[in-house]
Amino acid sequence: MKSYLALLSCTALLTVGCDGKAAQAPLVEVNLDLPPERRWDAAVAECGGADAGKLISKYLADVTKKLPTAVVALIQALAGDLDRVGVSIPKELRVEMKALAEALDLPVGDVVMLNYIYSLRSLAGKGGSNTTGPLPDGAAWTPHACTSIVATEAASGTPYHVRNMDWNLPADERQQATFLCNFTKGNRTVFLGACYIGFVGVPSGMVPGAGGGYGVTLNERAEGGNILEDLLAATVLGGWDPTHMIRKVLVTASTYEDALGELRKLTLSAPAYFIVSGPRPQEGVVVTRNRVGVHTERALGDGALWVGQTNYDWEKEVPSYDNRRRYLKQYMDALKPAEVTPSAMFDVISSWPLRNNHSAYTTVMQPSSGTFQLFTLVP
Repeated sequence: MKSYLALLSCTALLTVGCDGKAAQAPLVEVNLDLPPERRWDAAVAECGGADAGKLISKYLADVTKKLPTAVVALIQALAGDLDRVGVSIPKELRVEMKALAEALDLPVGDVVMLNYIYSLRSLAGKGGSNTTGPLPDGAAWTPHACTSIVATEAASGTPYHVRNMDWNLPADERQQATFLCNFTKGNRTVFLGACYIGFVGVPSGMVPGAGGGYGVTLNERAEGGNILEDLLAATVLGGWDPTHMIRKVLVTASTYEDALGELRKLTLSAPAYFIVSGPRPQEGVVVTRNRVGVHTERALGDGALWVGQTNYDWEKEVPSYDNRRRYLKQYMDALKPAEVTPSAMFDVISSWPLRNNHSAYTTVMQPSSGTFQLFTLVP
């Protein structure tokens, strides 16, 4: 098998910031040559089968308490006739969802809801993550505190890409349900991705390749909106869920330029940030997306040695209760060009409040070397 797995870290347990630990996630193959019904069998076995389904059911029970009744009803209706109603979900992903529901002993509606959890969280829109201060009175907490950074590594002069994914999962569930996916086709690695059992989308992934390839991470864009209206647009009118779109791009686009072209143009179910890194110097960009079209872009070059993103538009003021941007800038601006090393980048992404009590995993990637690492985080 032509694969870049030899470049993955063999470190089993690292001590990181915030008095926590980072455990390397297990590696699972998802063979895209298999029928969609069978692709996730190894992942289901790795994560404990029906026991993993119970974790999902418990998590979704808490999520649905916070959603309007009409939204839950719409998802159940969608699940009941997924092939006819779910026109915005590619057919092979619909088949994968149905098979996962059966393997995890879950209703199809639960798996569909899990796969739209990004849109449901970002479109709910009220409240915020209180990483740096208390929430305002009456605001509801939401776990959307992801951070992504692309910087020019000193030794190679090529981009190095790190991210934290924040999700309100208990520590033991994070470790059981999170794994590194090697998506293969024709006995070759197509891309590597950070995966969660039951979830067919990819929020963090990388296409490796000598002289080519790229990495992409997704950050939620805290825009809010009418959740029922936007969910209807997402499921019926053709808006791509951002994680499904990233998976599509990772399969079909082999170069940094091609990936950027796709990420800029496809219609989304929710506003988003795509943070993209390439294998060559100055190939790093934050693409701020509206549902239709690009809002802004910020890139490496012209004196910028790094670009980063939390969950708020860079030109707008950040709420005091979630001012991770201040610390991101402080940590990265303190590094001289010669000090931008893999260990320094890992230290930055592991430092409070970029890493916080709700950080579920850290990904580290470098397209030029083929390195991709995934660590689950334990407070």
